[in-house]
Amino acid sequence: MKIIGINNEMFISSASLIDNGKIIAAGAEERFSRNKLTRAFPQKAIAYCLKEAGLKIGEIDYIAVSLNPGVYFAKFNPVFSGKRRHRIEQLYSVPDYLMHFYGRPSVDYMYQEVVGDFGKNRVYFVVHHRAHAANGFFLSPFSSAAILTADAQGEFESTTFCHGQGNKINLIKGINYPHSLGALYSTFTEFLGFKANSDEWKVMALASYSDPYNKFYKLLKAEVIKFQDDGRFELNLSYFKGFIHDQPNLYTEKLVEIFGGARERNEELQEHHFEIAAAMQKVSEEAVVHLLNWLFQQTREKNLVFL
Repeated sequence: MKIIGINNEMFISSASLIDNGKIIAAGAEERFSRNKLTRAFPQKAIAYCLKEAGLKIGEIDYIAVSLNPGVYFAKFNPVFSGKRRHRIEQLYSVPDYLMHFYGRPSVDYMYQEVVGDFGKNRVYFVVHHRAHAANGFFLSPFSSAAILTADAQGEFESTTFCHGQGNKINLIKGINYPHSLGALYSTFTEFLGFKANSDEWKVMALASYSDPYNKFYKLLKAEVIKFQDDGRFELNLSYFKGFIHDQPNLYTEKLVEIFGGARERNEELQEHHFEIAAAMQKVSEEAVVHLLNWLFQQTREKNLVFL
């Protein structure tokens, strides 16, 4: 079975090709287009994978996409389905309307088949965090493992607890955006004058220049993030506005008030910038340990896959 996997319209679009469970080729679109961090459709990456495998697209059995728009059928979307701009949007609007008759159930994946003179084009849209989990678990040496996925955001989920056993990945539960460790870290990356969702590694580097147990650590624990007994965490959303799409900046004026002025890009770094970075790194690590402790309680697994 030959499968092409696509990461599209997310950070660093890419493609891979698997033949009977063996990875034949994989590549990021930025390596071919020379456009760093591109989200463009991975046309060149797909072409590379096909060339490396000596195959044509018609010889591929399945194409898998690491995002599932079907999860949005849980609620009717009038913006997309009620006001179609073009008839091609019936590909979304028809199933969106039909879900009403099913009581709006959760949709694990979508399967799209296009048939023509070229043969069949078969595409599976997989829930993003399940794609993460599969990437880690199925490449691991484990027959069973606890699986934790934590990023900025998939479709809804920002954090997902799973249990991998054999060839199955069972969802335990998830935490939804905007309560997100990725959002927390990217917000402070921007606050410290760097590019969010790109320069987080710079904040990690800054963290090594200060003792993390400082006044900003106390502020973060008291004001910004709370750990819950059921394994969850919650952000105080009054400090964030990245989830409000028409607003500049990821942080609010309230965050500026308690953490001081935001650093401008290329502004000289001061001691309090190092302190904020160190505090952020320590709180992020503690949050992950909090998540892992709860996951262990649920699975009692000695093996861990963390993505």
